[in-house]
Amino acid sequence: MTSPQPARPSPVRFLRRLIPLALGLAAVGAPRAPAQAVTASIALPFVPAGLVVNPLTNRIYASDGDHIAVIDGSTNQVSATLLTGGADVVNPVTDMLYGSHGPFSGVAAPYYVTATDVATGATQTLAPGSAGPMAVDTAANRIFVANVDAESVTVIDGATNAASTVYLLSDPEGIAVNPVTGTAYVSLQGGGVTAIDGATGATRTAAPGAAPGPVAVNPVTNKVYVSGAGGDSVAVIDGATLAATTVAVGGSPGDIAVNPLTNRVYVSVGGPDGVAVIDGATDAVTLVPTGAEPVQPAVDMVLNRVYVPNYNGADVTVIDGATNAASTVPAGPNPGSIAVNPVTGMVYVANAGSAAVSVVFGPAPARGSPAARLVNISTRAPVGQGGDLLIPGFVVAGPGLETLLVRAAGPALARFGIAGALAQPSLAVFDSSGSRLASNTGWGSGPNPSQVAGASAQAGAFPFAAGSADSALLVTLPAGSYTAEVSGAGGSEGTALAEVYEVASTGTRLANISSRAQVGAAGTVVTGFVVAGSGGEEILLRADGPALAGFGVSGVLSQPVLSLADNAGSPVASNAGWAGFWDPGLIAAVSREVGAFALPTGASGITSADSAQVVTLAPGAYTMTVSGAGGSSGVALSELYEVP
Repeated sequence: MTSPQPARPSPVRFLRRLIPLALGLAAVGAPRAPAQAVTASIALPFVPAGLVVNPLTNRIYASDGDHIAVIDGSTNQVSATLLTGGADVVNPVTDMLYGSHGPFSGVAAPYYVTATDVATGATQTLAPGSAGPMAVDTAANRIFVANVDAESVTVIDGATNAASTVYLLSDPEGIAVNPVTGTAYVSLQGGGVTAIDGATGATRTAAPGAAPGPVAVNPVTNKVYVSGAGGDSVAVIDGATLAATTVAVGGSPGDIAVNPLTNRVYVSVGGPDGVAVIDGATDAVTLVPTGAEPVQPAVDMVLNRVYVPNYNGADVTVIDGATNAASTVPAGPNPGSIAVNPVTGMVYVANAGSAAVSVVFGPAPARGSPAARLVNISTRAPVGQGGDLLIPGFVVAGPGLETLLVRAAGPALARFGIAGALAQPSLAVFDSSGSRLASNTGWGSGPNPSQVAGASAQAGAFPFAAGSADSALLVTLPAGSYTAEVSGAGGSEGTALAEVYEVASTGTRLANISSRAQVGAAGTVVTGFVVAGSGGEEILLRADGPALAGFGVSGVLSQPVLSLADNAGSPVASNAGWAGFWDPGLIAAVSREVGAFALPTGASGITSADSAQVVTLAPGAYTMTVSGAGGSSGVALSELYEVP
């Protein structure tokens, strides 16, 4: 529950690096600091034709179509053992590689697909007669193969390697999948786009169009982009209705990529060489010049950069996604296939002109003050005894001092229809070393009740009744991480609301909140927050349960479920396991970027049922709820971070 706040002026704030708060203790996670134009080279025993990255295991897979070199991203060393098969796509959750053997790897018919288990090195031949561009649905563990010399698409079940065939009206050209809806979109050589339901195999076909090419999907907007429409345009297709329009981008549009977080589409074009940047909201186009023959734009969604190999040169163009400003970094001769690890910020480029992979770390884009920001954070949860207290943590970032109103509401919740409210909440604020800074039991008994009432009115918080047993504190804090502990006086139990409001600042910023509490029969953890300002605010939401066991917490919630709703109660987003998010690598990357502790992964991929979601929100009030799947109980940590 979050009280609306009136707009009020604030100074410009540049520091948005966040510190994770787990279990009531602060742990500093250093955000990555990119070096300027650094390039390394990794020698391979063959000339690489394909390249993919698994951001969860930090491994890079280079392939010549018959062999796979495994590169350790932490050392830039090639594994002593080469795997057989191909590496056109990877499922980062299972760490399975899939290769298409046919027209794209120089292998004569019959065509086929290989599946290589990185953990065991075993390779299996699948789907005889199938070959062409591939796409992976990580959420459903399905692999789609567009069979360019046959009027069909092969759908492979990643769990069993069983293959089925979906027949089309024309030979496919390009393919992409929306993991949110489980739908694959295939451009057809005869014109048009076919949508395939991954679960049922049912098809729908859009109206024919000219010159089909590579396909990309924005899973957030459910728009499909097909390069090459009409020879100088990109087709924009509504993923739900298949209604299509075209956007002129210039001569010879080629490879295409999407940044779902910024709603920008990047298309390599020739004549003149460059990248056409499409604003997904308005379809406005900006041409960014590149080097000779740009190919395969690759997006780092965390740092909002786009990397474009210039095949007829020896460099990569780096585009700042915020400004479209371009720079160049060296990348070896004939850079072609490219892959980004958003967790580490490293970029890998296959050099067709040599037997090597170039490693590129481009210049960091400048950061400025966000137009939108968090202005109020709160958490409602059951309060018990012992380890079952309500323990929200929060961060003050930037120089100067921050005056905050911290409140623990119990009896005041009755007016909102909340049953079982904590009769007498007791509130204390601690710094990162565990030292108690201030405490209160009964806001009217504190040294400054009139100032507390005034600060509540200024911040837009609902008022506490005179003489109520609700608690509140006014504290002035320097930058750092803090926890607010809410317990029941005399060992009492019930539901309480912990709130943190910014009252005054000299250049600091209220940055994030995380709350640990017991979830289950006693209730859920509810985190409320308000986004103010203009534009969109990117937020990372996490519900941690199994991951807490690594910090020595017992009785954790085995499968936390998070859901996000707006002020009207309408659902905005949900997640019941971050492996099912449309891009688990993005969750891992953003968690690292904001300084949150890493969610567990292993050689086989994601190893925990913790939940997470990345969303971009318009100004307004929102509520995040953490519950247990199937009504299960346990300790959970609810986290909310602004994303820089």
